[in-house]
Amino acid sequence: MATLHTLTLPDGRTLAYSDLGPEGGLPVLHQHAHPGSRLELHAYPDLEALLHRLNLRLITPDRPGIGESSPRADHSFLGWSDDLLALADHLGLGHFALTSYSAGAPFLYASALRAPQRVLAAAVLAGPCPWDLPGAMRGMGSVRMYWGAARLHPRLLGFMLGQMIASGKRGLPGNARAAMMAEPDFEVVSKPGVHRDLIEKVYMTATARGIAGLAAEARLYLRPWGFRLEEVPVEVDLWHGDLDQNATWAQLERVAERLPHRRVHRLTGDAHLTIVYRHLPAILENLAVRARSALAPLTAAV
Repeated sequence: MATLHTLTLPDGRTLAYSDLGPEGGLPVLHQHAHPGSRLELHAYPDLEALLHRLNLRLITPDRPGIGESSPRADHSFLGWSDDLLALADHLGLGHFALTSYSAGAPFLYASALRAPQRVLAAAVLAGPCPWDLPGAMRGMGSVRMYWGAARLHPRLLGFMLGQMIASGKRGLPGNARAAMMAEPDFEVVSKPGVHRDLIEKVYMTATARGIAGLAAEARLYLRPWGFRLEEVPVEVDLWHGDLDQNATWAQLERVAERLPHRRVHRLTGDAHLTIVYRHLPAILENLAVRARSALAPLTAAV
């Protein structure tokens, strides 16, 4: 388990982050999901061994108001890039790769838009399209209830998060849960200890200081992102399961239509969780190859 680190930002806020893998490894700045936290990828078995094998240093900050990071009154997708770049500067990272999982995607796109010259490679795992597009949420599973609660009132969202955490402590309620997620994902969370581990590393860590930060961030997704995907100048690998009910394949197609530089990796028979549990090694290995290829001429020029 990575040690909790903190950075005091120029405006006095605290930015919390995890830092896992070899110190001299190729740096990867990860944008966690929503709900999510700096520890979400730590639920993957043997993550540290994987990072050492690939010589990758995985750095994941908690976003404003989430986990151990201070809230930010003007939190936005583009504004987040200021915090992320401040962290990169603090760690002495001139160049880095970017990854995101699920609803972390718009934060990755915004950061790539703001500092394309520093991004060696980028990978989006199970990312959504902008939800202000007509019909964007069509075909989504029970996760629509979460976003509906976010639209209605923060207290309702807090109630739902409380229920999620409580369910993690009780365990899965049998096959009734299968109707609420894609079958491949249900198979993942049905394995001993996985569901509880996800609850602890995602929901409980994210709400360590309450749900206000998550509630504030949730509203960002319900309005225009503040930039256009067509403006993102870096090449992005889009990894997506064709059975995903949280960010549907139709959403992936909308993103792919708009990103000028992208490579689509269709994971047949996979869903929202299996993209991590089945494919994280291959995804990170692909990212490492691309990032080192981009870094080589930069290093040679120095």
